[in-house]
Amino acid sequence: MKSRFSKFLQTVWNIIGIVSVLLAFVALKSDVRLEAKSTANGVISNPFAALFILKNEGGFDIFDVRPSCSTSYATADYKMVIVDAPTPDPIHRLRSHSSALFVCNFSAAASGWAAEPYKVNKREFVADVKVAYRPIFWFGVAPKEYSFWARPTKGGDTDWLPMN
Repeated sequence: MKSRFSKFLQTVWNIIGIVSVLLAFVALKSDVRLEAKSTANGVISNPFAALFILKNEGGFDIFDVRPSCSTSYATADYKMVIVDAPTPDPIHRLRSHSSALFVCNFSAAASGWAAEPYKVNKREFVADVKVAYRPIFWFGVAPKEYSFWARPTKGGDTDWLPMN
């Protein structure tokens, strides 16, 4: 028969184990950020393309990073059409506290902007970028989605303003 003290120790040990596992999940959580850079300084000659900087600010590397880009427009009868931009190359590993660059080219959507009856400036649009990645010890993660408002500037450039 187990004594009361050994039962108490077993209960304390179980509580410590559960708390340790929960703290490990919090500590291993990835902190991924996405920034869009203006096409200024001739980095990208296409005003409908953006240079994105993906930052891993977490304490561990992330793997199998797959960015995807899309935008949408409304037709004359107000139906929404989603246009996927060419898929950027995957990033196999992004080390902790480092960053990677990729380009989203939204020029394929330009053909549909003429159909938008309510837009005076056909170059303004919302760009959606999804980033799927696998943190250490995980099999996969649902994509994080980021939205940017693309707005032309007077100099023929485009500003990319985060919406979330």
